[in-house]
Amino acid sequence: SVFFAPVLFPLIVWLVAPQPVSTHGKKALIYHILPTVFSIIAFACFMVLFNTSGAVLTTLLVIVIIITIVGSLYYLVYNLYAGIKVLVVDQL
Repeated sequence: SVFFAPVLFPLIVWLVAPQPVSTHGKKALIYHILPTVFSIIAFACFMVLFNTSGAVLTTLLVIVIIITIVGSLYYLVYNLYAGIKVLVVDQL
C-alpha cells in the first residue's frame, strides 16, 4: 500500500519472496519510490524559485514544479489502482 510501509514492504518482498512474487515486489518498489523522487525534485525547485529573480527561470521552475506534482499524483493513483486490482483479482 502507498500509505502503509510504502518502501519497506516491497523491498522485503523483493528480497525474500520466490521469483514470480519478487518481480512484483521490485515493480512495486520502483512505483513507490517514483513519487518520492518527484517530490524531492519539486521541493528543490521551490527552493531555487525563492532564490531567483529572473522571469524566464521562474516560469521554467513553475512548469517543472507542476509537472513533478502531476507525475507524483499519477503514480499515487496508479499505485492505489494496482493494489485494488490485485485484491479484486485474488477474490475471483
